Amino acid sequence: MIEAVLDTNVLVAALRSSRGAARMLLMLIGDRRWRPNLSQHLMTEYEAVLKRVPSPGRITPQQADELLNYIASEANLVQVFFRWRPFLPDPKDDFLVELAMRVNGVIVTYNQRHFREVASLGLKVMTPIEFLRNLELA
Repeated sequence: MIEAVLDTNVLVAALRSSRGAARMLLMLIGDRRWRPNLSQHLMTEYEAVLKRVPSPGRITPQQADELLNYIASEANLVQVFFRWRPFLPDPKDDFLVELAMRVNGVIVTYNQRHFREVASLGLKVMTPIEFLRNLELA
């Protein structure tokens, strides 16, 4: 099973387009080839972004709660007890590295340039389409 950490931009993209790789990845939550991983920090960020007005996929706060509850029910909920900060050029992304380190997982994001340095930690960063292709091989 592949452990994955989904950057918030993937969730937003999945709600904005019904055809993209991000939407397909969201629809594959629950597939036993991979598992999303969540920390309290990431869940809080997901909620803040999904409930922002105007919402990223034009979903209601109730629909956002339903989606977040579903993701949480299928995800590995993880407590992170260490910090690698500051590590990335954008310190707001450091918590994703910490979560990925904790689960030895792949970071799935559209902002790969923000995560160039993580290769030195042995982590992989993939776009949603790269991750889906990797799943086909699993």
